[in-house]
Amino acid sequence: MRLTRSLLIVTSLQKKRDIKALNIIRKFKKELNWEPLSSFLIDEKVWAYAIDQKGYDPKKVFCHPDVLLNNSKAIIYYRGLCGLSLKAAKDYLGSIESLEEGKGKLGPEKALKIARIFNTFISSIIKNSTKWTIKNGYRTIIATLGITLDGVMRNNIGTLAEDRIRAMVIEWIGDNSLFLL
Repeated sequence: MRLTRSLLIVTSLQKKRDIKALNIIRKFKKELNWEPLSSFLIDEKVWAYAIDQKGYDPKKVFCHPDVLLNNSKAIIYYRGLCGLSLKAAKDYLGSIESLEEGKGKLGPEKALKIARIFNTFISSIIKNSTKWTIKNGYRTIIATLGITLDGVMRNNIGTLAEDRIRAMVIEWIGDNSLFLL
């Protein structure tokens, strides 16, 4: 079982979904309007630290709905910066797997909601971290992908066990002629 879990995690990380999402963000060239920062739930002191002081590209630190509307696969990058597993993100946003895979339909209201939630987390992380850097953010993304994959694997194991137990119960009922006619 551990061998299978290890193989799943390594194989999934080799797909480089985080790097593909970052490349989507890098290639987004449209001018983004970040004003007012409060409309995106971005802490002004955090913006000053990350953008003005550190010189990071704003779209690599904070989530803008226009980036998500351009390509929803970018969600995985921002979710990773937040350190949110897929399960935790679902608690805030509902099902987002199809959006992360680029298959779902994302409207402007949902994109803004996602951006605000992610920016709330990102602002809090940067504000409460000692000397946060974008490299630390990238490390968080990788860790989050691993956590998500582990959760998916555990859910799959649970589903397999549930199906096997269900089959055994049905077989036992049949063997003991307990079906109600």
